[in-house]
Amino acid sequence: MHVVEGFVSPGNYADVSVADNLTTEVSGGYLIEDKGYDSNAHRAHLLSHNNIALIPVGKNKKEPII
Repeated sequence: MHVVEGFVSPGNYADVSVADNLTTEVSGGYLIEDKGYDSNAHRAHLLSHNNIALIPVGKNKKEPII
């Protein structure tokens, strides 16, 4: 059985600002997230926990995906 947890953050916080805290205990899986979680730092965090990020690229992305 898989357990999915989450938390509610204030509406004026960017999704990516809480993404690492939300996924710290997740390892060895595929994470499907929306464009709000698109950042190279978050992708690196997921990769460091042996995860594969499935995040669409934001339309304003200027740097390459790692």
